[in-house]
Amino acid sequence: MFTRKLNRIIFSVGMISFCFTISGCATGPQVAQPTPTITINTIPSGADISVQGNYIGISPVTIPMPAVPMSDLGKAAADSVPRRNKHFDKTTRQWSAYNISFQPLQIQAQLKGYETKDITFGDYHAPKSMVVQPLFSYGAVTTTTQGYYTFLDQITIKLSPK
Repeated sequence: MFTRKLNRIIFSVGMISFCFTISGCATGPQVAQPTPTITINTIPSGADISVQGNYIGISPVTIPMPAVPMSDLGKAAADSVPRRNKHFDKTTRQWSAYNISFQPLQIQAQLKGYETKDITFGDYHAPKSMVVQPLFSYGAVTTTTQGYYTFLDQITIKLSPK
């Protein structure tokens, strides 16, 4: 009789330990995700690079990827942002979407003996309209997302001699 009770207690303690082990809340070290970047290359290298009219440096140069707060995006645009491009900023306590901007990047490359090249960089995504039927309502609501640009992680600009 005593061994039966002891076995039941041991089994219960074992099951409780097993459940805590499986549903444990231990996590690995919190590693900050690196900020996505865009690399600007030129052929030939060594050109002065300006982005949005601001001097950045000499090619090849790396700049941070543009980011937009998720709250500024419409629902359809926010839903289309891949998970890898979403980032939570602990200081502003808001989600941002990397690789998205409401304007293209204006890149200028200058190198002595070569023609200055102005590039507009970014893939445009046109505004989208979405019809939403709210619950307990007879009328549908049409919402339109703002157009936006997305970017590749690098660009190569070929300069022509004068």
